[in-house]
Amino acid sequence: MRILVDTNVLFSALLFPKSKPAQALYHVVSHHELILCDRNISGLREILRRKAPQFLADAEVLLAELPFELIPSVNHAEKLIRDAKDQPILNAAIVCTALTSS
Repeated sequence: MRILVDTNVLFSALLFPKSKPAQALYHVVSHHELILCDRNISGLREILRRKAPQFLADAEVLLAELPFELIPSVNHAEKLIRDAKDQPILNAAIVCTALTSS
């Protein structure tokens, strides 16, 4: 199964290695195919710069070592969710699902 994780999962897993999000990320990487979109990665870096800049280097190591498929975020689509900045990530997941189904 291909699973696209939210930026907050990456953030929490990085800062709290024993947390539920870290366990979930490990499970996805161990048993499924991890999908990230470019917006996940830029969002992670942006959040870290604001909230925990001391973890920026660790994030780069994590991203370099995580096995994942990178897909582009998609900016155009009907608004489907409340938080507009998350719309491109949802769009990427929808496109990814459509590609997998065909």
